[in-house]
Amino acid sequence: MTIEMNEVDLAGGLEDGESERFGIAAADILPTAVEGKDVYAENKELCDKVIGYLQQVNDVLEDTPFKIAYRTRNEFLVYAVNRGEDHLTEALDEMTSMKILSRIEGDQDKVGHVLERLEQVLKDNGLADEGLSRKKVKSMTQRLKSGYTSYWN
Repeated sequence: MTIEMNEVDLAGGLEDGESERFGIAAADILPTAVEGKDVYAENKELCDKVIGYLQQVNDVLEDTPFKIAYRTRNEFLVYAVNRGEDHLTEALDEMTSMKILSRIEGDQDKVGHVLERLEQVLKDNGLADEGLSRKKVKSMTQRLKSGYTSYWN
């Protein structure tokens, strides 16, 4: 996972139980579910929502080097199932930032239309204007005015 850490508390995270404040502890995922097939059968409806969202994203990424495949799908499914139906929008937002936006970089010709269309998909799927992904897309679009953008600058 790509996790952007701009606000760092070096004294934090040292006490037992603090990892839960992020919504999910690694131990809750890794031992029982590693691939999409590990969670799909028991969570078909939720997983189908995630897959529908990912298909919309891939439609935007078609004919670009940023298109996603099975590993990313699996990671989205496991993450979303562990976050639960009540937190699906937040899970999609977090995973989009970590696993999709971090792949996108280039100049106006390469990514301008991608960011514009991706912003619409995020909006259409209810991802908050103040959420991680939409804020990052706006930031990347702003940086694109200088001729180049990526997740990292």
